[in-house]
Amino acid sequence: MLKIMDITLKDVGPIVFITSAGGTLGFVLKAFGTGASLAQMVIDIGMPFILVSFVISGLLKIVQGSGAIAVTTAATLCASIASSLGMNPILILLASGPGAKFRCYVNDPYFEYIQYTPSL
Repeated sequence: MLKIMDITLKDVGPIVFITSAGGTLGFVLKAFGTGASLAQMVIDIGMPFILVSFVISGLLKIVQGSGAIAVTTAATLCASIASSLGMNPILILLASGPGAKFRCYVNDPYFEYIQYTPSL
């Protein structure tokens, strides 16, 4: 049983930990009032709300490097605001995904893959 768990957790563990870290970061930012500040900023600027999750995930990707955490955090922050605006939260998730591909920077693991992979 321990051998099976060891093999399984080696493959699945990073996915679970990355997803939970992104969700946790989103809830921490929401608990500190970032969500309310974000909603007020959107009202003041007049930006379409669907672009807010795109921009947040792009900025998070540049800052911390992980696209999975950027998508999860942006979706967690914006989903509750979207439902209060009458928008489907699935659209927020779909807008967060491309935002995480916004920029490949040096702290991104994909950047290292690009740098050290020989071209065909």
